[in-house]
Amino acid sequence: MEEPTTYSEKICFALLVHNKRNVILDLLDNFRCYCPNSTVVLYNGGDDPLLCKDLGVLVCPASRKLEYGVTAIFLLETMRWLENIGYDFDYLINLDSDALFVREGYEEFIAEQMKNKDYMGVDTRIPNDDFYCGIQLRKEYDLWGLRYR
Repeated sequence: MEEPTTYSEKICFALLVHNKRNVILDLLDNFRCYCPNSTVVLYNGGDDPLLCKDLGVLVCPASRKLEYGVTAIFLLETMRWLENIGYDFDYLINLDSDALFVREGYEEFIAEQMKNKDYMGVDTRIPNDDFYCGIQLRKEYDLWGLRYR
């Protein structure tokens, strides 16, 4: 494997994890191998408060047990925390905890695709009023105060 290239763009991956510490360790090893210039922050949405202890990455202090399917709040809490601590990144990427990279090139892809862009969405659509994630987020809307209104 070649020496990693250094990029001016700073990618931070936000991962919601629930259980299986061994899987989290595999995920972190995978990220370090295929995205060596990026950082990872975790949100512990499970019921084991020690799940993310001593993994060598930052863990969102607002982490708490989340109900199945009600997970949108994790990304909002993670973004708020990163802003509060002044964490330096250009792109925050939310990946599921069951995603693995299988080859190099993702960092280069993001750097190229994000030139002159503010955000990226995959297969985005305008949801109906009965959009499940939107319904769940509306239930928690008041938790975010005036800042997000």
